[in-house]
Amino acid sequence: MNKKYIVIIISSIIIITVILLLITFTRKEEEDVVVETNSNQVEKNESISNNNISNNQIELEADENGNIIIDTSNIGSTATFYTYNVDETTIELFAVKASDDTIRLAFNTCQVCSPSPKAYFKQSGKNFICQNCKNSFATDNIGIEKGGCNPIPITTEERIDSENTIIITQEFIENYKENFEK
Repeated sequence: MNKKYIVIIISSIIIITVILLLITFTRKEEEDVVVETNSNQVEKNESISNNNISNNQIELEADENGNIIIDTSNIGSTATFYTYNVDETTIELFAVKASDDTIRLAFNTCQVCSPSPKAYFKQSGKNFICQNCKNSFATDNIGIEKGGCNPIPITTEERIDSENTIIITQEFIENYKENFEK
């Protein structure tokens, strides 16, 4: 064989190898994008699913002592939504576990936007978004921050926590009735 043909063959092999590597690398990036897109879609679906929890709210009732007792044994990083009915008004609350494993509790209405019919929060990942003003509020601030455009907190001073329950007085909850009168 002529040296010229050998150089052409070796050059062709190198070029083909480089092309194959580029194709493989490009496919790997496309697969990563597909995996990331699928992962984002799963997160989006979980978020949509989490928001549907508000359609399956747990109805709370006062006990014979006028206390509202919330079972916290199943509360996690996905909010649990509750309703309490007084007269013809439905008061909404939600509980969620923060990153420090404490249970955060708030009324499901925006302090600034209530009593607008859209002044409720939906969970989106680690945030809660007011459906009226679209303000996003971090889970770790739920039940702590007062004032401003965020869920009305139910602080640890306004409730009694035990191992698997939170107790709130019926009177305390009913004081917020006007925030839910639409």
